[in-house]
Amino acid sequence: MDHDSSEWKRLSNAARYLVAADEDLLVVERLREHGVPAPHDICMLSARASEKYIKSKSLLLGREPRKSHDQSRLLDTLGDFKGVRRAKDLAAVLSPYSTEANYPSDTMDAIDRDAADAAHSMLMEMMSMIQPHSWAIPGESVLDPPMSRTPADDPVYGRTGGR
Repeated sequence: MDHDSSEWKRLSNAARYLVAADEDLLVVERLREHGVPAPHDICMLSARASEKYIKSKSLLLGREPRKSHDQSRLLDTLGDFKGVRRAKDLAAVLSPYSTEANYPSDTMDAIDRDAADAAHSMLMEMMSMIQPHSWAIPGESVLDPPMSRTPADDPVYGRTGGR
């Protein structure tokens, strides 16, 4: 595959979103594991990870994600899938955390440990619905990748030498 092709760029961007989301999730899990009292950070990073997973999945499906933090709107790029209503309910809670939980605000002030635990649970539920690490269409079984690739062509593992 030509590394200058639009297909390569799209898949490379999908991989970049996926890796960035995985990093956010890792930080959330470490904050929770070590009992760091930063519930607003857990909410913000959970929301940001969810947003990036949705954008990555959009790109994997050949669709351009919107430039938005509104996860309900971003979910529209995935089309109709089993669980889309529940995903949009989760998105309605998570979306404000992407920005408002990061700065002094009423949203930030209202966040406690329970809200942080709920945001993490919502992220994990969102991931189970949209399957960001697979080529599957949300709510369906895994599909074959849209092209044949060698490990060296893989935008996540090939050029970076692994994750």
